[in-house]
Amino acid sequence: MTQRILSLINKLILLTLTILGFSCTEDQPDEYGMPYADYKINGAVISEETLERLQNIQVVMQDSEMIDIHADTCYTDANGLYEVKLKDWTSDKTYIFKCIDVDGVVNGEYEPLDSTVTFENPEFENSNGNWDRGEVSKTIVVKLTAKKD
Repeated sequence: MTQRILSLINKLILLTLTILGFSCTEDQPDEYGMPYADYKINGAVISEETLERLQNIQVVMQDSEMIDIHADTCYTDANGLYEVKLKDWTSDKTYIFKCIDVDGVVNGEYEPLDSTVTFENPEFENSNGNWDRGEVSKTIVVKLTAKKD
């Protein structure tokens, strides 16, 4: 008798799950969280006066909403080139963007730049079709001003 009742309960549970649309297919993997993408800023840092590319300039990209915990830092290479990126939710974003001369007088002394970069209505590329929406980038040539004595 008890086994008959359990069998009936199992059938009712199976019927309920079928009606509600639960299945055991593996068509779509489970994904938790929110869609995300890579936000990239790249370009070159040059001297405003001489237009020469500057090496060893610290470039910082910080999330304007989570300044202390969500940032990327790099240094310009021998050609003055840089690339910083953050993985973030897919929406309009504003990032704090800084360029700081940290090497002293080696390549001249330059005033720091403190600015913002905004991605409005970003169009993402290279999406995998799931939560990873790909990437969006901006190219910015930064002109630093020499420090006055």
